[in-house]
Amino acid sequence: MWPYAVTKMRLSKGVGAVVMLNPQVLRGIFGVPDEAFVQRGIDKLCAPDPQTKNGHEQEGRRLVKLSGHLYLVVNGAEYMAIRAKERHADAQARYREKQKKKPSKGQAQVRAENDDRQKRHEEAEQAGNAELAGLIAAEGLAPVPEPLREPPEHGGAPTTLDEPPEEDLPGPEDQGSEEEPL
Repeated sequence: MWPYAVTKMRLSKGVGAVVMLNPQVLRGIFGVPDEAFVQRGIDKLCAPDPQTKNGHEQEGRRLVKLSGHLYLVVNGAEYMAIRAKERHADAQARYREKQKKKPSKGQAQVRAENDDRQKRHEEAEQAGNAELAGLIAAEGLAPVPEPLREPPEHGGAPTTLDEPPEEDLPGPEDQGSEEEPL
């Protein structure tokens, strides 16, 4: 009887946790032939319990009859909090299991996606569609390096267009080793 009451209780504004316990209905649910047997179970939960472990609230009663077949579940809020924690823990466990079953992206898959993105970006640029190229780049495409210019005549390595040629860079001789006058 008690597990049924705790499972079926609902929160009622201003009253607390309540449950409907109709002996005629419960007789069919529990599969007992006698309504009086069910009523004795309800009465026992409504009776004072001198050996209660939950303080002396309502003299240890678990249920208090409000009207007809409506009963207040004493400490119902605490039972609801326990039930909510259990549901939350179950939901977290289901979520973790679901996440375990999801395949994670490996390096090869990420590289393949990046290569595909790179290819689509280059195709959009070649087609002259700057807007599409910008959208593809916004997906996370790494910046495309500037095209290389021809190596300098004195045999240096190729440079990108945004770097000045090697001969334009200041060398150690341009560092101004002379002291300036005071």
